[in-house]
Amino acid sequence: MTITTLSKNKTLEIKAIAILTIALHNFFHWIEPYKCGENEFYFNLSRMHCFLNTLTNSPADCVNTVFSFLGHYGVVVFVLLSGYGLTISMMKNKVGFREFICKRVVKLWLLLLIGIVIFFFSKLVIEGETFSCYDWKHIGYRTFFIHTLIPGCGTKMVGPWWFFGLIFQLYLLFPILFKLFEKSKFKLLSTIVIICIIFSYFCVYGLMPDVEVYVFMNAPGYLPVFILGMWLARSQGREMSFVIAIIALIIFVLGNFYKAFFPLTFLSVGILTISCVFLLRKSDDRIGKNRILVFIGEISMIIFVSNGVLRDPFVTMANNLGTASGRYCSAILFLFTTIIISILGYFVYQKSLEFLKKKIHFL
Repeated sequence: MTITTLSKNKTLEIKAIAILTIALHNFFHWIEPYKCGENEFYFNLSRMHCFLNTLTNSPADCVNTVFSFLGHYGVVVFVLLSGYGLTISMMKNKVGFREFICKRVVKLWLLLLIGIVIFFFSKLVIEGETFSCYDWKHIGYRTFFIHTLIPGCGTKMVGPWWFFGLIFQLYLLFPILFKLFEKSKFKLLSTIVIICIIFSYFCVYGLMPDVEVYVFMNAPGYLPVFILGMWLARSQGREMSFVIAIIALIIFVLGNFYKAFFPLTFLSVGILTISCVFLLRKSDDRIGKNRILVFIGEISMIIFVSNGVLRDPFVTMANNLGTASGRYCSAILFLFTTIIISILGYFVYQKSLEFLKKKIHFL
């Protein structure tokens, strides 16, 4: 298969699929019949056995079960596209480290602020309460993007917001990685990938101190995928062998059964994503037919900050209904509500960004 440039619309379509996968994962893994967890931050073979048993014993809930166990890999797609998009942007318009970081941090803070506002009002309406000291403490950690580095804090308060810590770390590293990429093409970055994979093995096998700071919640665990995205941006016109995709698929399957392959599953998902995009890619003149996906891709980051906040009443509804059809209806209502709230949040985000651009020149 030939690697070509991805249009903006195509990347938005992929983001839409990824964020819907993540949102459904964040919803379904709290409801029956599958509540065994997923191999996201560390490996546990019993979860795979539970996954297979649930598929066998509750076939009507197969969609529920698949999203519960595998939906978190949507994060890999976002990291891959981040590496790709940042590299494309930097190749077109090079900016200094300070300008690059400040621009991204302001946008992250704005997203976090919108998420906090949604969280505040949802907590007020659903629970009749405002923020506690516990909430303010964890909001503080997230404001400085240090929550994934504090033992046991990564998924507290609003679980999906652990991603803020990861993406901030990747933003800090990107300008350095880009300079290395320019100087040595891919040689130095390949070395970094190998070092990160080795470090991940040390963490997965408990050879590093166990302080509940997970490697797959921080940059070392995701740098191989991020660098893969950077490579993709610089590889237009290259041929990618279908054999690589087959190997990646085999590693992914093995990584869900054997701890020895688990640290490689995230990179294998990145390779499979690239393979699927270029094998199944439609011609550019047909992209317009997916306007809904493009729009969802545009508001994907608002969906990201809001879905974990809005799911609780729908999770309760799904568990109370107690049927597969009831669970799926609850999921649809959850997605619909999340998208509506996210549209409003996106409008606020865009208006706020326009205002800030007038005040801050680097935006």
